[in-house]
Amino acid sequence: MLNTPHHLATLAAALITLGPMSGTANAAITWNWSFNGEAGTFVTDGDLSGGSAPAGVYHITDFSVTQSAVSAPLGSMSGGGWNEGSQPGTEFTWDGATDTQWFRNGGSLTNGANYFSADATTRIAYFPGSYKVADGPDDTTYSSSSTLNLAPAAVPEPSSLMLLSLCGLALGFRRKKSSTAPLAAAAGHSLLRI
Repeated sequence: MLNTPHHLATLAAALITLGPMSGTANAAITWNWSFNGEAGTFVTDGDLSGGSAPAGVYHITDFSVTQSAVSAPLGSMSGGGWNEGSQPGTEFTWDGATDTQWFRNGGSLTNGANYFSADATTRIAYFPGSYKVADGPDDTTYSSSSTLNLAPAAVPEPSSLMLLSLCGLALGFRRKKSSTAPLAAAAGHSLLRI
């Protein structure tokens, strides 16, 4: 099947490109969050186990707002649109099914986590049983909820990605070989007539 130098070189390049995906992925979990028309993601440390996050404490390394019913600014901490204010180092405790505690490492108020828009007009607060979007300066609540939808996002395992990529590559080679086979047969047939 792979009998030409071109095919072998292409396969070698694909394996070199896909090779790093077969190793251990960086320890990070992306979490989807939502309440009352507000939505976004958290990125934390940790590893998924069987597609779910085990119980434990997760340190938040990035936060984003991807949807807002009350016009909170869309963006992320890593993109400069949001920050943790004067008390960085936000974390939450996860019991394997839901959040049970939110806290900040940077100050005495450790019963929740706050994220502020870069322009300081909006604050999103997370406290177990109380989640809200508020005006940054005077804390007027725009939207609140007693429940938070929080779950790790499904991410394919690196080995599965590599397997799917190799299958696609093999199908591509097969298709190319089968599309050139009739031309080769026709060329051989015409040579027999001469």
